[in-house]
Amino acid sequence: MSRAVLLGLVWVGVSGCGRLGFDGLGRGTDAATSISDGPATGGDGMARGEDAAGHDAAPACETFGAWSKPVREVAVSSPSTDWGPSISRDSLELVFASNRSGEFRIHRASRAARDQPWGAPDLVPEIPGPAQDPSLSADGLEIYWGASGGIGYATRASLAAAWTNLEMLVADTAAYGGAGGPDISRDGFSLVFTATQRSDALWHEYISTRSTLGAPFGDGQLLAGVTSPGGDAFGSVRGDGLEVIYANQPSSGATDLFTATRGSSADPFGVATAALVLDSDANDGDGDLSDDGRTLTFASDRAGADGQDIFTSTRSCER
Repeated sequence: MSRAVLLGLVWVGVSGCGRLGFDGLGRGTDAATSISDGPATGGDGMARGEDAAGHDAAPACETFGAWSKPVREVAVSSPSTDWGPSISRDSLELVFASNRSGEFRIHRASRAARDQPWGAPDLVPEIPGPAQDPSLSADGLEIYWGASGGIGYATRASLAAAWTNLEMLVADTAAYGGAGGPDISRDGFSLVFTATQRSDALWHEYISTRSTLGAPFGDGQLLAGVTSPGGDAFGSVRGDGLEVIYANQPSSGATDLFTATRGSSADPFGVATAALVLDSDANDGDGDLSDDGRTLTFASDRAGADGQDIFTSTRSCER
């Protein structure tokens, strides 16, 4: 799959595969066979190592506690629409999409320690709009986002450097189109994204893989097991690959967050259950599950929000 240089993105409706908004997603279909992760070495032949350990590493936790009451991230909130959060692996950088500048653009906030509040966010000027649902790589040196016509991609030389080398990834295929909502895996070999399946015109979760780092991603396949009434969108996979959290719209009418687990990345995800503590009469979506599975950042218009804001919930590791 070739990569086209990302220049002069044109807004068509809403960027990427569109937005929950939060409108109905429709009903999904049975997922196809799952895809395994990449090789044990990167494109340069070097072992991935602990900081880039692939899926099927030791589980983040054998048993998690319940999710805490979500807390609104006041420091990054605005009267505009804020959603699509992604937190760096060290929990010191937050990127998200907001239309506070007039169109949806990527914004960034940072903090000195994970128990400290976020600083005031700034626009990321080098990534043009429209841009939504960013996802940071494990080392923080790559970023993926939903853009008009596919998924945008950029790199930076260090955590303090500007983003450069903007490109477009994940071309439309005969099976799906309008890819967006990317979630890059810890090892960088798998990319989960949302796209519209042409056979039913509904959103579904797909996964694309590549054999070496730096290589193009292959065509996506339906993410095995992630199928639910109301459709599925904007999934986030835990660092070890054994849990996914995603949004769908049940019969209640409000979009909710659902979670599913599996024994290994070679297995399909099991039956999904609602994240009950997170559930509300409002719309909840765009979840970003931390690498260790203990923090969830998501968008919601629940009580206390100024329209659509970013909230955080945590859970303990019981054993």
